[in-house]
Amino acid sequence: MSHIPVDGFTLPSFDTETFSKVKKLEPNMPLLVGTGTNMKNLESLLSMCDGAIVATCLHIEGKLLNPVDPVRVHEFMTLYRKIVS
Repeated sequence: MSHIPVDGFTLPSFDTETFSKVKKLEPNMPLLVGTGTNMKNLESLLSMCDGAIVATCLHIEGKLLNPVDPVRVHEFMTLYRKIVS
């Protein structure tokens, strides 16, 4: 079996057990939360990962097909900046 070269990993937000396993095996490889990031779990997820792909939680009523909610984006980014500062 051959190895496929990758330049990072994404995992769903509920799979936090795997985050530590991946980081232990590949500590220099970027690890991103691929789904499920929101205001409630952002701080804990960023403590385990290098970043997150964020979409649904920024839309009106947290529904992906709704327009992006500028208030939610502002609140999310304010929290993000607080966490990473």
